[in-house]
Amino acid sequence: MDTEFHDIVPRYYRLGTDVPFGALLSGGIARHKNGLPAWRALPHYVLVYALAGHAEYSDANGNARRVGPGDALILFPGVRHTYPAIRGDGLTQLWINFRGPVFDLLKAEGILDPSRPIAHVEPLGYWFRRMEDALGAVREPAPGQALTQVMRLLALLADIRLHESARDPGEQERQWLARAQQLIGSEGLARRPNWRAIARELRASYESFRKRFRRLSGMAPARYWMTRRIEMACQMMIHQNMTNYELASECGFHDEYHFSRRFKQVAGMTPTQFRNQLGWGAPPGS
Repeated sequence: MDTEFHDIVPRYYRLGTDVPFGALLSGGIARHKNGLPAWRALPHYVLVYALAGHAEYSDANGNARRVGPGDALILFPGVRHTYPAIRGDGLTQLWINFRGPVFDLLKAEGILDPSRPIAHVEPLGYWFRRMEDALGAVREPAPGQALTQVMRLLALLADIRLHESARDPGEQERQWLARAQQLIGSEGLARRPNWRAIARELRASYESFRKRFRRLSGMAPARYWMTRRIEMACQMMIHQNMTNYELASECGFHDEYHFSRRFKQVAGMTPTQFRNQLGWGAPPGS
């Protein structure tokens, strides 16, 4: 996977001058036999992209992880860190030093996050070209070049975080559950969902959909649907003081008895007890 980068020629670039909101200071490609064995803290940000070899990354925030080809590290100003190469492996990396208020803003917005300093982005060739491009096609400082380099690096950092979010199984699961919940209520909670149609919409068999939903939400899809209906009934009682007959009709229950029984199963009390807690007593016409 990383053979093409084992023999890459090391190079060093001193980049453009500061613009008001930031600057790329220097960058290049380096081969380190020992990685970075000593702890250090820098006054600026560094983007490091591992091209070949492996190292053990640690920092003062408690992050610790083995890094290898395809791993992008963000080193934060003032945060002590180290990443010694694994014995005999060495580390080949592309790196960019940068600083400025615009990058501090990315940190404040969580796009650059000290608790998540490592992202894995592949394929290597594509991201290597993106980072080379961020260094600038023109290596000598020229009017406007510093601004161009900052804008390219901003886009690159945002794309790295976006790529990592898309790979995050936790984020994917949250998005899947939110979509499933939306589909369950898409035709109104009073109407029984077509479970198999929802499963097809999510590109799953009904059984796979049911198991995944239960694992992520802690309840079966039908239980979730019933809970949402009872929540809707509670809101109607709070805001409209409706009778059990009206609630049963509005929320899609067969009759008052069916509604009361389901209400107690979910809420742990009868509709009357719920009304008493509100201090309303029985509604008119009940």
